[in-house]
Amino acid sequence: MTGLRNFRYFSVRKSAKMSFGTAAGVPAPHSVNTRAEVRAANRYNRPVKKFCALVCATAALALVLQAQSPAAALQAARAAAERGNAAGQVYLGESYRDGDGVTQDFKEAARWFRLAADQGNALAQFNLGYLYYVGQGVAQDHKVAAHWYQLAAEQGVDLAQNNLAYAYRTGDGVPLDLKEAVRWYRMAAEKGNAIAQTALGDSYHNGEGVTHDLKESLRWYRLAADQGNALAQFHVAEAYRTGEGVAVDNKEAAHWYRLSAEQGYVVSEAFLGLMDAAGLGVPRNPAEAAKYFKLAAAQGHGVAMFNLADCYRLGEGVPRDPKEALRLYKIVAEHDDLSAQNNVGVAYRDGDGVAKDSVEAVRWFRKAADQGHSGAQNNLGTAYRMGDGVARDYGQALAWFRKAADQSDPVGQFNLGGMYERGEGVTASLAEAAKWYKLAADGGDATAQLRLGRMFAAGEGIAKDPVQAWEWLDLAASAADATPAEAADAAQARSAVAASMSAAQLAEGRRLEEKWKADQVETQPFGLFSK
Repeated sequence: MTGLRNFRYFSVRKSAKMSFGTAAGVPAPHSVNTRAEVRAANRYNRPVKKFCALVCATAALALVLQAQSPAAALQAARAAAERGNAAGQVYLGESYRDGDGVTQDFKEAARWFRLAADQGNALAQFNLGYLYYVGQGVAQDHKVAAHWYQLAAEQGVDLAQNNLAYAYRTGDGVPLDLKEAVRWYRMAAEKGNAIAQTALGDSYHNGEGVTHDLKESLRWYRLAADQGNALAQFHVAEAYRTGEGVAVDNKEAAHWYRLSAEQGYVVSEAFLGLMDAAGLGVPRNPAEAAKYFKLAAAQGHGVAMFNLADCYRLGEGVPRDPKEALRLYKIVAEHDDLSAQNNVGVAYRDGDGVAKDSVEAVRWFRKAADQGHSGAQNNLGTAYRMGDGVARDYGQALAWFRKAADQSDPVGQFNLGGMYERGEGVTASLAEAAKWYKLAADGGDATAQLRLGRMFAAGEGIAKDPVQAWEWLDLAASAADATPAEAADAAQARSAVAASMSAAQLAEGRRLEEKWKADQVETQPFGLFSK
């Protein structure tokens, strides 16, 4: 007879892209200053020299830019602006927009930008477009924003070209047109605009407006990454990690994740934590992993928060703190993360970081199980079988184990096999039990491999077969998830079976074992921490 597999915690092992905040993607349109010293926080602003060919047409602007004091500069700009000088009007518009030397007044900023824009000043057209895009000083109107971006873009302003491309890519203020988006992105990208280069990389990566081409995608990402663009650096890292357009190179991936993470790019922080935790491309370093999970979690990144909870639960990279682990799991669980909901349930069931409360555990298990989480379905089935937090009900236990098994969950398959072997909620059937144990064993479950090996050795519910018995017992003896007791039991049973096997049978058992290993498909590239 076999015991019940009690499914415990779930650990995140792959995607690091879940966030409670805005999803990572192409930056939305942004504004620009003409000043030589740009103080705005937006890192995409450009200094004045970039636009001198556009706006330095008069001696008045030269006087403004060379003024020794901000007050004198503002006075000279106002005098020039009131005489109709477009460059002075742009400078004055920026002053009101930024509250630089004057009280911040977006309406006044828009007025001065419009005066210059109506004269054909490209920078004023761009900045007026941005005010319409965000609704500062004017009623928000993305169609009008696109109009002004178009005028500025046609005069060669790369930031306007980028923002116009964004509008076409998203259908925001203009009809959706991916080919037109690529055309404008390319213009800006060829001028060295890193944002546009990143977006053009996205277009090639996704086959949007151009033919799908991972190598060309990586080329544009790399151009932007070499300029320090954090999003592009993330994409370069992803390419090296996944082998998209380049050979897989985890060391190179970790390098680019780190460059991006050091700029505070949250997804890169989360992925770098995973690389450090798993030892991919870098020596395994749980402390570094926890550090980057903390940084990403502080920005609201859900997977990083979940992984940080794992760190505290297991004492990996930080002192073990089950209370802090539970606090973090709950935050993620409240955003409908099913694995986190399951883990909250496990904490209550086991009294890990909180007073033991089987009823509360069942509540959390049910929340995740009802939404299809196979681990929670196993745990809820266990609660019904054991009468832990709910009245004992083998029928309900069987139903929840079957739901998990139907998702090809090895633990669910094992548990369902156990119900058939014991005849709990169903007519006992060793043949049916062996069927489910075989599925679980094929899925890599060590306990199922041990039980299946014993059934093949004894001919219980399945034809006696020492070769397959040896195969499954040897796998169980060396399985990473086998308990020490299970590994020792499997090794002892394997030796007993081997004693009566011929050399040819042993060779066949080894061949079958190697074939099983070769057939395994790695579906979880990031092995975070063991459960």
